Amino acid sequence: MKLHELEERRYLERLKPSRDDLANLVRAIRRRLLDAENTTVTKENRLQQAYQAVLQVAIAALHVRGYRLRSKPAHHVVGLETLAETMGVPQQLVDYFQTLRKRRHHAIYDAMISISEIDLETAIGEAKRLAERFRHWLAEEHPGLVDDSVWDEPVKLD
Repeated sequence: MKLHELEERRYLERLKPSRDDLANLVRAIRRRLLDAENTTVTKENRLQQAYQAVLQVAIAALHVRGYRLRSKPAHHVVGLETLAETMGVPQQLVDYFQTLRKRRHHAIYDAMISISEIDLETAIGEAKRLAERFRHWLAEEHPGLVDDSVWDEPVKLD
């Protein structure tokens, strides 16, 4: 579904892209990825952080395109689906991210999840690749919207 159609259905609302807000979204993506790699917490928490990093990328890409995801039923589903239009993410990869969303949902609401090391490493790897794809897309398609140094600054843990 096109972004303007999602706006008409009230899943998205318009906003003016802000350099400061976008820099903060990049920082959030980086924190989520750092948390996903933290081996001192459970696999399910690490998987949730990898998923949250993916969702933050979707939210940031929407922000760049002048939209904000509205909080309503299925907004995570919609947010992930917009990756295909905002950044040209292949549908197969979007489908994988939807699988992560479902696993996160089961971990939170059903407390029933078993995560293999391979599944976890795949999720973290795909989240990191998506973040890197976002970084390159941003630099190529929207140069100057985010200072490149935001990607390299130390992550604040407070």
